[in-house]
Amino acid sequence: MSVSNVLNGRAVSLRVKDAVLRAIDDLDYTPNQAARQLASAAPMFIGLVHSNDEHPLSSALLTGALKATARLGVQLLLQPIVYSEIDKGWQAVEALRNRGAEAILVPPVFGEAMAESLQGREIDFPMICVGPAGPIDGISSVRIDDTAAAHEITALLIAKGHTRIGFIRGSNYLPWYESRTDGYRRALLDHGLPCDHDLIIDGSFDYQQALESTARLLDLPDPPTAIFACSDEMAAGALTMAHMRGVSVPEKLAVAGFDDSYFAQKVWPALTSVKVPTVEMAEAAVDQLVNLLRSNSNEPAQTKVTYFDYGVVRRASTGD
Repeated sequence: MSVSNVLNGRAVSLRVKDAVLRAIDDLDYTPNQAARQLASAAPMFIGLVHSNDEHPLSSALLTGALKATARLGVQLLLQPIVYSEIDKGWQAVEALRNRGAEAILVPPVFGEAMAESLQGREIDFPMICVGPAGPIDGISSVRIDDTAAAHEITALLIAKGHTRIGFIRGSNYLPWYESRTDGYRRALLDHGLPCDHDLIIDGSFDYQQALESTARLLDLPDPPTAIFACSDEMAAGALTMAHMRGVSVPEKLAVAGFDDSYFAQKVWPALTSVKVPTVEMAEAAVDQLVNLLRSNSNEPAQTKVTYFDYGVVRRASTGD
């Protein structure tokens, strides 16, 4: 029983915990997950509403969920959905629940859309949204402070001497639109710079659209000397258009992105970007869900917001 308590994270005395951990180390013991599930006769199922698997955020969320469920010996159920079906989030959750999912992970955008339809009602099962742009009413979340991150990377560009900074902000139906735009604007205000609305342009979180958006910025009578894009994919589009126009990066135009996805190091020059630890956030979310289920509490889970640290990774696209 003591070994079981330690392995499952239950409360034991420090003396007992140390003795069990020493024995595990001496014996090189690895728990047999199949045997543990047979012993409990109740395998645990966590559901994941899984959006477009070609998107870096979706891939990172899935990786984190898989790592955590494998480590904890629980099963992961997937329910595919696409971003154009934002209004079908609750249908995806219901499908997972019907297949036996006891707790649910949802990606950003869907979490915000689902919260709007709650209308003050409580959810009677554990659910966490990973990576939303802000706290969500009625739904727990694991996230970074997007506004602060956008502020920091804009301030970095200002510190490098840029006073005209273009901002490609994505689509207004995506939740990061407002939070990251707010961080960009606050950084300008904090450094005494005007917010020129001609420098703020939509990019739809899409590479092709970012090409057109960057061309419009470069065609301004007084074009920007730096561009901050709301995603690495759009920042990659900005780089490509700069190359097509013969604008040298970073000598004539600095470019920065957001997410530190695979795009950031696959382009030339490599992108300065905000590193979002999506894999680790997804793992933490699964840990929270499993702990809630194993607590056997009949009380509805309290809405909780867990913040993770972000980082600004400086690379050649901003002269670093």
